[in-house]
Amino acid sequence: LNMRQVRLQLTSDELQGTWRGEAPLMGQCGLRASLEGAKVSCERDVAIPVREDVTLIGRELSWVPQPTPTLYLNGLTAQLKGALGARLPFSHLRADLSLGLNKDKQGARPVNVTLRFPGGGAVQAQGSLSRERGELKTRLANFPASAISQRANGLISADVTLSVSMSAGEARVEGSVTGRGLRVEHEALAELPVGPFELDARGRLNLTWRPEDRSRWRLNLSDASLSVGEATTSLRLEWDQLSGLPRLDASFKMKRLAAQRFADSIPPNLLPHLQPLKLKGVVAFKGGLKLDMADLKSTALTFKADLRRLKVLEHSDQIDFKALKESFITEFTMPDGEVFVREVGPKNERWVPLAEVPPLLIQAIIAQEDGGFYKHKGISLFHLRGSLVRNLTEGRFARGGSTLTMQLTRNLFLNKKKNLSRKLEELCLTWYLEKQLSKDEIMELYVNVVEFGPNLFGIKEAAERYFNKLPSELRPEEIVAITRLLPGPRLYAKFFERKRLSRAYTSRLNRLLALLVKRGHLKPDTFRHITPTNLWEPYPETLGEATRGEKPEGAEDGADGGADGGAEGGVEFEEELDTPQLNPSLWGQPSYQAP
Repeated sequence: LNMRQVRLQLTSDELQGTWRGEAPLMGQCGLRASLEGAKVSCERDVAIPVREDVTLIGRELSWVPQPTPTLYLNGLTAQLKGALGARLPFSHLRADLSLGLNKDKQGARPVNVTLRFPGGGAVQAQGSLSRERGELKTRLANFPASAISQRANGLISADVTLSVSMSAGEARVEGSVTGRGLRVEHEALAELPVGPFELDARGRLNLTWRPEDRSRWRLNLSDASLSVGEATTSLRLEWDQLSGLPRLDASFKMKRLAAQRFADSIPPNLLPHLQPLKLKGVVAFKGGLKLDMADLKSTALTFKADLRRLKVLEHSDQIDFKALKESFITEFTMPDGEVFVREVGPKNERWVPLAEVPPLLIQAIIAQEDGGFYKHKGISLFHLRGSLVRNLTEGRFARGGSTLTMQLTRNLFLNKKKNLSRKLEELCLTWYLEKQLSKDEIMELYVNVVEFGPNLFGIKEAAERYFNKLPSELRPEEIVAITRLLPGPRLYAKFFERKRLSRAYTSRLNRLLALLVKRGHLKPDTFRHITPTNLWEPYPETLGEATRGEKPEGAEDGADGGADGGAEGGVEFEEELDTPQLNPSLWGQPSYQAP
């Protein structure tokens, strides 16, 4: 301890002092001590090691001898090393701790903890604490949620117990939490405050670790349930990294419930674009995820929904499926916040009927964006599993899990803000859209609505802008080039503006051409390999073997010049996709025939 400017003054009944702490840096500190107790306070936080792996951080300490010797530490935060390798969650919380210095028969001291939240509220817990064991219990009744966070309102009640055994490497949290009249505001949840709603959660959370190596631990959630309104879901989760790379095993099951009671349990403003929502029938859900970071190929994702008797009786009048077959308005929010409004539909001059869309364009879109389009019902678990595995393998968000129908739903009815509300609405509307329209109708809408560049929507505008052609006049190379815009139209459009492709983009175009040949949708002698510039060069009258077969610049395997801009939308033509056996649509055949 390195102190400067030390001053002490002793009177008949009190000791007073000040100093400036420089190592550790504490700032100006003060001391007052007498037979009735002592108090030390500093300008800056001071780290107080409790064990080699636990440090308390605070700036005020006091001690009183009566009625029992007690140590008080106010304004504390805690830092944990080794066990989880990071700061404890809610590090913005402050705690006031009182620790009795007299031990009981088991060697534990009485402890009282008061957690102080940024919103001004405080929660008290009582128990006992020793170097090896500890137990804290807290009970709340109608505690204001606003005292925890200024973004929440309502009343919270809780009955929770925390038990810890350091020598055995075990910790357990169990109990229940209820919320009444809750309202929550957060940009990750929804655009508007969600609520009021009722919530009940209960269960047991066990954490075990190896005392000799606390980077090895297992977290287990059991006997857990979550109820929102009348919808009750049982939960189970285990995260295990005791012996190697992490493994996750999680599942949930929502009990069968009358559909309207389920709809009434949805918190207000969580699904704003669907309301008012009137349903008939029953609903039930269950699903799970098994993930082994040492063997990602074994990943198993399951989900089953019992919606067989579900009928939608009423929904928002903003969702008009009949208008999709005539004329409708779409809104697109630009990156600068500007809203771009346009009229779309079969009666519009920009509309291209599916029969006039090049068959190869349909096959290319399916190969790149959604290989199981004609098999799934709007949501593809195979698709989602593949995206999860790839993203974990590459350690980044390299690929999204949206099907063509999900992408279309966003473009027709929703915004692109990434929050839980929009994703839930997207899933609901995707299911409903697949019930209302045929696959061909969905595909026709998609090619006429999807974005192909800045303020550029639909295949007719794209063909005219990029190649000065009608869609039916596009060559295979041009079709593939336009299709490859879809994951990131604003990112990749710059290549077309300067009429020169990047090496990575060129490589991807040639891989998509090769895949279309492999799947029987394109004849090998009807196209030329793509180079960074030949899309805008005169096309040879005949295609020789050299033109077709040489490996062009930028076609190296694995060449990659940047991230895929809109990865949320597509799968990027993976070979392992469970693609449907479509009737072969070789280039030059007059029309596209869906199975």
